[in-house]
Amino acid sequence: MMLKVSQDQRRRLRNLDYREILNYNEEEAALIIADPPYNLDLEDWDKDFDFEELMWIISTALKPDGSALIFNILPNVLEMYRHAETYRLFVQDLMVWVKPSFPQRYLRKRGYVNKNREYILWVSKSKTPPFQLKPDEAYHNGVFDYPSLSSSSKEKVFPYQKPKALIEDLILRHSQPFDLVIDLFSGSGIVAKCCKQWNRRYLGYEMDKETFDRIELD
Repeated sequence: MMLKVSQDQRRRLRNLDYREILNYNEEEAALIIADPPYNLDLEDWDKDFDFEELMWIISTALKPDGSALIFNILPNVLEMYRHAETYRLFVQDLMVWVKPSFPQRYLRKRGYVNKNREYILWVSKSKTPPFQLKPDEAYHNGVFDYPSLSSSSKEKVFPYQKPKALIEDLILRHSQPFDLVIDLFSGSGIVAKCCKQWNRRYLGYEMDKETFDRIELD
């Protein structure tokens, strides 16, 4: 197992499958961010993912008042919703990430455009987990409107990278400074960057060695 640690010791990254978290006596997370496979068979690893196992591991890794935010498509979200009660997790909400610009090839001739959005399932250990509004907000409608990164963007280092502004927004709403954020599928490393910027502690898991090597913690 390879381990990266930031110079200030606040961010760590393990070159391991996310399920290996059960083999370490880790501190429980205030916030878990998970962007698991979507089972669309787009890559070798993007199939046969076990969402029930994911929910079990989330339930063991969260603090009593902790939250998890899980990106995925609607069919998989519905499956995770069914498993949440089994593992004593409360489903708080289903948020939507709307992408203002999307490839025209995804337009349907009938019905709604269904490729310009992804879902974010919010589950928690407690009925009333912490949540922060911005100073100018009376409420939030659960819709996050951030453009996805274009394939030509210099910021894009991972094919399925989420925009930094979206991850920042979620971290600021669902955690406090010095909280531990666990990133179960580190991918682009964008969660680590946001944790550094906003003074959160970070623990990431990434099983692919090349991807692990590319992620920077400082």
